[in-house]
Amino acid sequence: MSLNEVRILTKLHHPNIVKLLELIKKDNQLYFVFEYMHRNVYQLLQEKGKLPHHEVRNIAFQTLQALAYMHRKGYFHRDMKPENMLEHNNTIKLADYGLAR
Repeated sequence: MSLNEVRILTKLHHPNIVKLLELIKKDNQLYFVFEYMHRNVYQLLQEKGKLPHHEVRNIAFQTLQALAYMHRKGYFHRDMKPENMLEHNNTIKLADYGLAR
């Protein structure tokens, strides 16, 4: 699955898709280095509780932008959940492409 994830991530370049910065192979293990993201949406909800409508709209809009881009490129995420939606400075980025096709 890791090789499929790498292949997909190298083809997707969008402001709402997490950036793969580097791959490190050490001791027959493959390590992914991604851009820094503060937390996932599940953690955001745990910290803030109920979100105002404008924040929910912002999260939904950015998520749908990323999904629309992926679909135009011919890929489907297949593992959408709050834990795979990362947040940093009010920007949402999709992560975890291990199940993507």
